[in-house]
Amino acid sequence: MVIVELSEVGKTYHPRDGAPVVAVQDVNLTVQEGEFVSLVGPSGCGKTTVLNMIIGLLAPTTGTLELRLGEESRQRPGVVFQRPVLLPWRSALENVLLPSEVGGLRARRSTPDDGGEGGSRRAAMEQRARSLLDMVGLQGFESKLPTELSGGMQQRVAIARALLLRNQLLCMDEPFSALDEFTREQMNEQLLSIWHSQSLTCVFVTHNLFEATFLSDRIIVMATNPGRVITELEVPLPRPRTRDMMTAPGCVATVARIRQLLGLSTSSQEREPAGGGA
Repeated sequence: MVIVELSEVGKTYHPRDGAPVVAVQDVNLTVQEGEFVSLVGPSGCGKTTVLNMIIGLLAPTTGTLELRLGEESRQRPGVVFQRPVLLPWRSALENVLLPSEVGGLRARRSTPDDGGEGGSRRAAMEQRARSLLDMVGLQGFESKLPTELSGGMQQRVAIARALLLRNQLLCMDEPFSALDEFTREQMNEQLLSIWHSQSLTCVFVTHNLFEATFLSDRIIVMATNPGRVITELEVPLPRPRTRDMMTAPGCVATVARIRQLLGLSTSSQEREPAGGGA
């Protein structure tokens, strides 16, 4: 079942000074339920613009975009950004619970809370939040403030928060770009475990070609001037994935093909990881 569909989608920005800027043009893209799809390409190719249109932060200028999500995910996709964006005065558990509190405020505006059902819902949400923190490896850190957590741990809190409302679709914008290589590898493996165990569909933006290949079923390759899709590639790696697959011939060949499509030389910033790194 197709749950994300973009047909001839374009986005043009109209600055107050200067000519209009075409960020992306004629993007056709589908994402099947349960797929892991990555968007890659150079800076300025419109990867984040496409993701922001899927999320609902931007509206397309041209074309059509449809999300076909289940009843439990009607609100919006779950989102993880480059930075965790945690509230510094709230604990890890309280940060994970934030979407339910925002949703609760909306509900109370339309339907007064009688205290009974509302209390039961809060208890259920707290139980789920604790379960999610356990799932991402943060059991025992529920009361810690963001300043007491490492960068990787903060991003795990952000992932748990994105899953609190049982979102079927998870959208991620370079979520591991600020992490060191060792932590990034661990987070890649943990993300795949979460994606599988929660039966998620994932749209993932990254500059790291080995990361995209290791994680994805399909890779959407984009180019600039204007931002556009030039091809999509099926990843020839079996699942479940293991870290040593980052140096497997299928992974290396896929990365080499993307480099060729984008006109990148072997001396460019993306190199084969030493010893299986990302």
